[in-house]
Amino acid sequence: MTAKEDYDNLESLHERMLELLHHRLHCMEYKKRTEIFLDIVQEVESENHFPNANYAFDSGVMSLDLCRFIEEKGKHWVTEVARNRHIMWDGYYQRVDGVAERLKDEHPESFRYLEVKQRNNTMKEYWIFTKAVRIKKYGKKRLVIAYEREDLSDEPHFFLSSANHWESVKILKTWSYRWSIEV
Repeated sequence: MTAKEDYDNLESLHERMLELLHHRLHCMEYKKRTEIFLDIVQEVESENHFPNANYAFDSGVMSLDLCRFIEEKGKHWVTEVARNRHIMWDGYYQRVDGVAERLKDEHPESFRYLEVKQRNNTMKEYWIFTKAVRIKKYGKKRLVIAYEREDLSDEPHFFLSSANHWESVKILKTWSYRWSIEV
């Protein structure tokens, strides 16, 4: 929109070139939050101060590159995922909230009671369903569907972990170490 049909002199052309270069530089310097978070994790791993630490992060920073990097380091990750995330269920990909609704309606007995000790040493009650499922591009991951009310009347939380062998207690305890505020 700022382009002109004709430039009267080289000075105005020079100014326009500087505007475009400045804009291009700004675009190149801009990073998505997923890229910023990957950079942070790479730096933490390069320092090697926390060799036994796993990762808990929000779905907003989840990316295939991040998950693969963490797994390549021999570590695990836990994230809460959006309700519209598709998982392989009964032979085809379905939304995770639809799966939870069907389980709640057709097999409420599949949710078991757990008490999970949180990072602040409080106990939190959950009714949990867990299963290893396939996620497009990510492969086989551990899914945890967690309700906080015994009658399953509240909105469920959906967690994914790269640790297919972990029990749901460990996944939820690891999740409790996620930052409690947004930065």
